[in-house]
Amino acid sequence: MPTNLRLVPVCIDCRKQIRDARPVPVAVHSEGRILTVGPDCLVTGRWIPLAQRPQLGSGEPLNYPPEPLMPERLIRRLAHLGPRPDLRPLIERVVSAWALTTLKWLLTAEEMTDAHRELRVAVAELRAQTRGRLHAVPDGGDPSCGDSA
Repeated sequence: MPTNLRLVPVCIDCRKQIRDARPVPVAVHSEGRILTVGPDCLVTGRWIPLAQRPQLGSGEPLNYPPEPLMPERLIRRLAHLGPRPDLRPLIERVVSAWALTTLKWLLTAEEMTDAHRELRVAVAELRAQTRGRLHAVPDGGDPSCGDSA
C-alpha cells in the first residue's frame, strides 16, 4: 500500500477536483474535514469564505444573497480581495438582514420593508468598505486607458 498519498480537494459546488487553483475553505464539516470550493465556484455559487464567515449557524457553508440583492460585481471584488476579517461584521449584517427577508410568513409588511431597507444599507456599506482597493485588470489593461500595456 502506498504511503505517500496526496489528497486532492474536491469542490463542494461542482464536485470536481481542484487541481490547478488554490482551494478556498468555506466551512468545517462536523467530522472535522474542511469543505472547499474552487475560485470560479466561489463567485458563481456565491459562497462566503471561511476566513470571512460570520459566527452564524452551526458551521454549515453560507452564501451571499442572490442577485439583485447583492451584485455579482461585489462578490467578485470580495473574492479578489481575499481574507479580510475586518469585513466580517458587515458580512454578518448582510446575511442576517437577508435571512429576515426570507421570513415573509412571519413578518408584517412594515417589518419586511425594514428588513429589505437594512439589507440595502448593509450591502451599500460593504460595497463602500471594499472600494478604493487595487483591482486586477485582465488582458494587459483597459484599452481606454492610455497607460495600459
